[in-house]
Formats: sequence, structure tokens, C-alpha cells
Amino acid sequence: MIGLRILLDGSGGFPEMQDAKIHEPGPESMAITALPGGLQSGRTSIAFIVQLEDGSFVFAENTMANFIRAAVAFHARYEDEWRAQGVELKVNVSAEERAVADAALDVLLGKRR
Repeated sequence: MIGLRILLDGSGGFPEMQDAKIHEPGPESMAITALPGGLQSGRTSIAFIVQLEDGSFVFAENTMANFIRAAVAFHARYEDEWRAQGVELKVNVSAEERAVADAALDVLLGKRR
């Protein structure tokens, strides 16, 4: 299984990067793409592709499911900000699935409804 660490607020979330060389690519050097059949299972994967200053590339692939999970989590956390920008995320889930997702988000955010 491909893992993905989702941090709803990355401020201070990467202490391992403190003394590392950080590459800051320009705005035209990053891409995200879907790769139909990209996983061994035949399911679609997503890839982030970043060109570094030296001309080399970083290719980071993950599952579409993890990408959608991250988008839903970010949307739930920053919904007001998204709405102010005219962005709305519509996800077809049952009431039961929504209740489970809301409870999980509460745990992540450390709050109770």
C-alpha cells in the first residue's frame, strides 16, 4: 500500500528539513498529472513532477484515492477560504460515510462537535 502523510497545517511539520538544502522551483517547473493504469492494480495514479534548478526531475507518484483523501481533508479544514475564492468541492458520500469522515476530521483537528 502506498502511504501519504497528510498535514492540515505544515507549519513546523517537517523538522527533518531544517538543515537540508531546499529546492524552490519556479512556477512553470511543477506539474500534477493523472496516470490511467499507473498502479500495478490497473487503477489510476497521480504524479507530481518537479524540475529542479540543475535540470533534473523529481517524480512522486501516489494513488488517486490518497490524492482525493487529501483534497477532502484540506477542503474540510479550509472550506471558508476555498469558498471565498469561489472553489467548491462536491463529493458524493452517504450520510454514514460523512459522519465517519467528520469524526475522523475532529480527531485530526483535536476538537469535538
